[in-house]
Amino acid sequence: MRRHNIWVALAFLLSLQACVHIRLDSQLPPIDRMIARSLSDEVVKGLKYKRSDIVYDKMENAFRSATSLSDFEIIFNQLLDRFGVPLNCEYSREEETVKSYPSGEVKRLLKLYYDVETTKYPKGSYYLSIDVVPEGDGLAVTGVYFGRPLFH
Repeated sequence: MRRHNIWVALAFLLSLQACVHIRLDSQLPPIDRMIARSLSDEVVKGLKYKRSDIVYDKMENAFRSATSLSDFEIIFNQLLDRFGVPLNCEYSREEETVKSYPSGEVKRLLKLYYDVETTKYPKGSYYLSIDVVPEGDGLAVTGVYFGRPLFH
């Protein structure tokens, strides 16, 4: 039953973090790509060294308000159990889009992609993406995902 509750909570949190792809609005503040890259690289290091606290601290305030560190550690460990711990991560590309929140707020989003080799999968089996949004005077992470390349 506890495992079921964790998956329901994870699905709920991911639905709150849903990203809507709409045309980029020139009114949205730009994202400094170098700072975003540095932030995403810190998250990658947190994954590599199994440091959920590092990743949690980089998440946006809305996520941290809805999710305690102890709940996040469960999700973090499930992610690493499923996909393995990253061994080698090579930055490959980025994609700019927007994120729409349930409140109606819209933010520019930069999705940074890494080719990844993990303890469970060879390079090319999955990619890692880190989603970064503006927050206050800085940037924050709004999502960390493993995905399958279209062609591998």
